[in-house]
Amino acid sequence: MASYQRLFFPLLLLLPSLLHHLCIPLCSCEVFKGVTSTPRDSPNHANQHAQKTQLINSLKGKTNQIRKMYNALNEKNVNLPLYLFANDNDEEKRQVLKDLFLRGYLDVLQGLNTPLSKYYLSMRSAQRAQRTQVEAKIRNERDLINGLSLENKKRHVEEKLREYRFLKDNLLQLYSTIEKRLKSVDSLMARLDMNPKN
Repeated sequence: MASYQRLFFPLLLLLPSLLHHLCIPLCSCEVFKGVTSTPRDSPNHANQHAQKTQLINSLKGKTNQIRKMYNALNEKNVNLPLYLFANDNDEEKRQVLKDLFLRGYLDVLQGLNTPLSKYYLSMRSAQRAQRTQVEAKIRNERDLINGLSLENKKRHVEEKLREYRFLKDNLLQLYSTIEKRLKSVDSLMARLDMNPKN
């Protein structure tokens, strides 16, 4: 590992923890505004605002420091943006599955018959089947549209647009229903927390 990497990566590892601590006060003071929110003049609100400001300033300082170090080490990329990501549990799971997939690919290349190679082959065949299915749908749709007259093409496109709008409306309705149910569960949990059984 190069010397600049030894300096750069510990700072990158520090940044997700700062982001995590930054998100907690932001979420707690921004999401639940309404009847239950505290007045802006209360000391609790001032304390939260001070903590949030302090975390934002420390995060800004760390990112500026990381940017300066990166610019010093990579002068040709000074004008390019630098993206920093915080890994979560889903990202770790994706990385594990990717590692298993690549290990299975290595086993297939070496001619080994292992569970990982079988996993790789099953994933590859599923990806190929999905790709060929999508390509067949596109090909059928193209053949159908090419066989229609100009008037029928317009009618077909209008029907497809209507169908997609209908699907979009159904998805939005489903999303709002799920959101309402989550809110009702949250309110129920809040009531249970407020009235604990003795």
